[in-house]
Amino acid sequence: MKTHTSLILLAAVAALLTGCSTLGYKKAQDTSSSLRETAQSIDDSIPPLDAVLVALDNLVKTPNQNLIDQYQSYRSALANLGSSIGTINSRAQDMQLLGDAYFLNWEGELAKIQNYEIATDSRDRKTLVSKKFSALSEKYVSLNKSLTPFMSDLTDIRTALGTDLTEKGLKSVEGVLKKSTREGARIRDSLTNLSADFRNLGMEMESSSSVADTAR
Repeated sequence: MKTHTSLILLAAVAALLTGCSTLGYKKAQDTSSSLRETAQSIDDSIPPLDAVLVALDNLVKTPNQNLIDQYQSYRSALANLGSSIGTINSRAQDMQLLGDAYFLNWEGELAKIQNYEIATDSRDRKTLVSKKFSALSEKYVSLNKSLTPFMSDLTDIRTALGTDLTEKGLKSVEGVLKKSTREGARIRDSLTNLSADFRNLGMEMESSSSVADTAR
């Protein structure tokens, strides 16, 4: 009878320990990797944005007799920028889903912790990290909203010049060209800052190999 009772107690303890041995750190690693991948995709968007700004600047300041070459350079740069922004959006969406899953899992694991001090410290840590993640997501959404009218204006310039690629046609879009150049410079700075923020949070959420090996 005592042996049977002891086996039941051991099984209960084993079940408790198994429940505490969560793989939540893997969700953190996935989120960390996604943050850094998103940062890289933002970095990758800078060269095509620069190419667009150079093309715009050339059209405004040094239009030559061969507007076709300048226009084609602009079209190509704009296409590359659009593709880069699409990649950023796709990776940011993945990052958001992974982050949501990670924090949801963390909340579930908190409910299993019996020690008040450990539970309190872990909840405080979760609150801090989740606030940083949410603030970063909001910063991305804000920047993405400014990208929409910016890309719309760039597309309109491409369409207008594609129909009327003449000196007067260029003159008709000159105001929007100059405005887009200014806005593009501001967006470039915002992208650079956002990339750094994504990468920093990704590094903060990254588990060291020694911690990961110990938790296995």
